[in-house]
Order: sequence, then structure tokens, then C-alpha cells
Amino acid sequence: MMESFKIVGAKIVNLREAKKLTQEQLAEKAEIPIAELRKIEEGSPDATINFYEKIGQVLNFTPAQIFAKTDREHRQQINKIKKLLQAAPVDVLRELETQIKAKLKIK
Repeated sequence: MMESFKIVGAKIVNLREAKKLTQEQLAEKAEIPIAELRKIEEGSPDATINFYEKIGQVLNFTPAQIFAKTDREHRQQINKIKKLLQAAPVDVLRELETQIKAKLKIK
């Protein structure tokens, strides 16, 4: 679920930037502390649903919409990658594993 929060945070950044709002402007319009908005955009799971509702009112989404869409897109992307990996030779899989671990900062 942590990954979902990071994806949602990135989507909020994209929506905010599409409306040409700074973090400060969005926080002010949503009437939430700038520190909370920053944590949400970074993918922190600690925010309350109330913060997502307030941000959604400004950016035109509901928490249910943004989280449901994120989970669905995430599953679809994983399924696409699985299909590609099934056809890959072992040496390519090893190389991809190394790259994925580096990208995700996993040892």
C-alpha cells in the first residue's frame, strides 16, 4: 500500500502543476498546512482522509477516485510487465532485477 501513496502523491503533483499552482497556493486554497501537502506529495501514508478531500476539492477529485484509479493502473502495469518478463531470457531477467533494485534502492 505504501507504493499507492507514492503514486497518489505523484498524481497530486501532476494535477497541481497542470493547474499551474505552487505547493503554497494549493495548501492555501485547500486550507491545509504546507507541511502536510509536502508529505502527501512525497507519498507519506500519514495524512488523514480530510486532507485528501480538501486537496480534491481544489484539484477536482475525490479520494476514492484517485486511490481506486491508482490501484487499478498499478495492477494493469504489473500485468503488462509480467507478460514481457515471461518471454525474456534469464540473463536479461538478472540485468532487469539489478536495475529494478537500484531504482527502488533495494539491496
